[in-house]
Amino acid sequence: MNGLGVITDSSGDGSSFLGFAVYPKLTLSENFALGLRGEYFSIKNNHLGIIGLDTNGDGSVMEFTLSGNYKVGGLTFIPEFRIDKTSEMSFANKDGDAKDLMPSLTLAAVYKF
Repeated sequence: MNGLGVITDSSGDGSSFLGFAVYPKLTLSENFALGLRGEYFSIKNNHLGIIGLDTNGDGSVMEFTLSGNYKVGGLTFIPEFRIDKTSEMSFANKDGDAKDLMPSLTLAAVYKF
C-alpha cells in the first residue's frame, strides 16, 4: 500500500476506492427542517466487494436522500426518500429481476429525554 491509499497486487495493478458526500440542510421553522444528502462512491480493480462490479472489478454508486425533520416536544419524526443508482445491476425487483436503481421510503421516530 502506498501513501495514496492504493493497493497493488502481484502484477502491479492498483486497486482503489473514492467517495465523497454533501449534506446541505435548510431550517424552515423552529420545528421543521429539510435536508438533502448526495453521495458518490467508486471502486477500481476489485478493491471492495460491497456493490456490483463489472468484469474489470470496477463499479460505482450514487445516492440521493431527501429528509424531513419535524420536532414535536421531545419527539422528532424523520421521513426520508432515498434513491440509489449503481453502475451495474446491483439490486433486484419484486420479481427477482436485476436492476441498477433502488428507491426507498423510510420513517424514523426519535424521542429525546
